Amino acid sequence: MYYSNSNIIYVELDYLHTTDWTMRAKVVDYDMVIFDSYVDSLKSFTLEYGILRVNTRDDLRRVLSILMNHRNILNVFGLKPLNYGYPKKVRLVVKGSIGDSTRYLAHMYNGAEISAHYKNGVEKWGFLFPNNEAADSFINEISKHGKVINIHKRQIDNVEDYIELYGNKLSLVLDDIEAQVLSYAYKKGFFNFPKKVLLKDLASDLGLSPSTIDKYIRNALRKILRNIFEI
Repeated sequence: MYYSNSNIIYVELDYLHTTDWTMRAKVVDYDMVIFDSYVDSLKSFTLEYGILRVNTRDDLRRVLSILMNHRNILNVFGLKPLNYGYPKKVRLVVKGSIGDSTRYLAHMYNGAEISAHYKNGVEKWGFLFPNNEAADSFINEISKHGKVINIHKRQIDNVEDYIELYGNKLSLVLDDIEAQVLSYAYKKGFFNFPKKVLLKDLASDLGLSPSTIDKYIRNALRKILRNIFEI
């Protein structure tokens, strides 16, 4: 399929991130789903809020040891078991350096994170990019730190139509605040490549924190993608 520079691109990929903790933990039977995240490029860290699932106490101990002792991890906190016995689910927050962070690199290429899931050494990502050039630049960059083993791209033809043309109809898909934030971000050029406005500027304009703005944008994009592609 031909992608013009103006097409919004949704990218799903599987990634063997050889310099990250996920690869060190490949011998452990674990599964970690990220339900929220945040990138602070000014303070050089990322946050990811996840649910870790392991089958045994030993698996849990090994994964946490790898996490807490990896050079890219600054802190692991907020540990909270979500059930008794095993298999066990544990909620946790991981603070990482931006270093060769996949999430940070996507952020630098104006990518919006849609999903992140780590399982037995394989990172499964979903990102929305403003055009194919940005998506390819991101893929080339992360290939320096690991191996991309599966890539699926989808051209998004009508996300802009949702945002620019249908205005109040977004309420059929999004919460009011999600629609307002997404529409404002679009009009200000947040999805342009390069960006015309930064997350911190949107936050200042709207009187919200950057992490809250980021959350609203990503939640809105997830809902729009599901509505378009039923994913």
